[in-house]
Amino acid sequence: MTQEEINEHKSFVAYYFAKFNEKAKSALGYETFTRAFKDISVKLGGPDNQYLKQRRDEFDVFYEWREGYNKRPVSEAVSNYHHQWKNISFEEFTTKVKRLLLQTR
Repeated sequence: MTQEEINEHKSFVAYYFAKFNEKAKSALGYETFTRAFKDISVKLGGPDNQYLKQRRDEFDVFYEWREGYNKRPVSEAVSNYHHQWKNISFEEFTTKVKRLLLQTR
């Protein structure tokens, strides 16, 4: 898998966390976001880095309850991802994320 594909998968999971927040964390069986980001980063094929958390924060502009980067301009990539994924339901998103995480083991 290329780094670009890894980053797209991480972006997909990051959007899921931004959109559904605590509900997403619980659905994946994590007690903390820190643990979730570390575990998932490694599962998706990369070091235990900050990419997943930082990407999640970039989606803050789309959700009022998130306060990370919500006053920052939106990058074209982040905007494109939002438009591509914004209508996915919680149930469908959860299924897709779980499937993605199982495929990468």
